[in-house]
Amino acid sequence: MALDVALSPARLERLRAGAVLVPADAAIFRIEGPGAVLCLQGLLTNDLVAPGDRSLVYGALLTPKGMIVADAWVVRAGDILTLAMEPNASGPALAIFRRT
Repeated sequence: MALDVALSPARLERLRAGAVLVPADAAIFRIEGPGAVLCLQGLLTNDLVAPGDRSLVYGALLTPKGMIVADAWVVRAGDILTLAMEPNASGPALAIFRRT
């Protein structure tokens, strides 16, 4: 589906050169403790160990059987992981975290 929007050259350049923020609801989870990184490492499609402390990683949250539940952003600060995902994924994600 094409979207036809008239933009001035100056506004188009600002969009190309800058950041665009769109407010959206999110489900936020905080997982912490000495085993948090290794626990979530097996449930996310992207590596949480290699990027190290103070990293931001994007990946898909998986069930223990490898089924995709939701995509998520994960912020790592030491042994504290903060996950942000779509609100409709909060129930299935919580069920996975309770089983793990």
